[in-house]
Amino acid sequence: MKVLVHYNEIGLKGRNRAYFENSLINNIRKKIKFNNLKKEEKRVIFDTNEDINILKDVFGISHFSIVEEVENKVDKILDKAESLMGDAKRLGLKTNRSDKKFPLTSIELNTKIGEIANNKGIKIDFSNPDKTVYIEITNKNAYIYSEKIKGLGGLPIGVSGKVLLLFSGGIDSALAAFLLMKRGCKVDFLHFHALRNNNEVMDSKIINILNILKKYQEEIKLYLVPYHNYQLSVMEKFDDKLDVVMFRNFILRFGQLIAKKKKYKGIGTGDNLGQVASQTLDNLNAAGYRVTLPILRPLLTFDKQEIIDLAKKIGTYEESIKIYKDCCSIISKKASTSVKIKSVEENLEKIDFDKIIEKSLEEMEIRKI
Repeated sequence: MKVLVHYNEIGLKGRNRAYFENSLINNIRKKIKFNNLKKEEKRVIFDTNEDINILKDVFGISHFSIVEEVENKVDKILDKAESLMGDAKRLGLKTNRSDKKFPLTSIELNTKIGEIANNKGIKIDFSNPDKTVYIEITNKNAYIYSEKIKGLGGLPIGVSGKVLLLFSGGIDSALAAFLLMKRGCKVDFLHFHALRNNNEVMDSKIINILNILKKYQEEIKLYLVPYHNYQLSVMEKFDDKLDVVMFRNFILRFGQLIAKKKKYKGIGTGDNLGQVASQTLDNLNAAGYRVTLPILRPLLTFDKQEIIDLAKKIGTYEESIKIYKDCCSIISKKASTSVKIKSVEENLEKIDFDKIIEKSLEEMEIRKI
């Protein structure tokens, strides 16, 4: 069968469009086997015998369809359009004519198809059809189909570069990963854990969530870091009200060190403005002290119900809400809502973050999921 893939944003990329198109094609190739590939005027067309529903999980696709390909000649188009009408009672028509040399306008072609439909007892209904015939006329061919399958949209994974995500295993960080992927980021994950060893994480919900996200991104790296080095080093060194912000500063700086070594362009988080005490503007600013890489926060302006609804839609919600001993559950809950950078500077003088980072690096492991 012949498949036509449409994209939206890629078509706006000017001189970089070929790079974006090729990235999309490579990502499709990871999901499905195909042949006879061609690109025609902001479309990708190929032949395949596989289930195309898997294309619903490929970022960069606006919509896709199984199509009939004919010459861009009026009689050929009319014949094929008639064959797709089937047992429709109310028929919609949508014609796109990118070949302006085609002898009929879109309206004129729709009129001719409408006459055929009327002769078959089918009513043309543009507002409430029970079936729609789509016709796309290019300089070379015409593509005719009756079903349009919605894709994820966004940009192909990889075109925006690599991002290292601080991953707790909660609802927010999993969804943040998905949204960064949607904007073309290749996302890998940094997870600090309070379990006895790194192997225990591999049997936890952390891996279950990443396996769900692999539906959208084929290759994932997980950086596993034990929490105990930090915990033992800072015990009772900070005011309880500063604990959360100081830990956030530590993991952001640790993440930045890994990111710079491994050529990540930014650090992603699941931060949501005002959701909890640690996520006020003052505290987000203080937690980012000495972090020079971009901190990407795709959930910043979402409300909680929006986050829950979208997490359910992508399939991560049920795993994310399972009980797990994460680091934040150990840290004091008496967080100040307005930690100043000066307070972070003063408290950093009490400990050697660089030494804690060095010890943590020694116990860090990288796992491919």
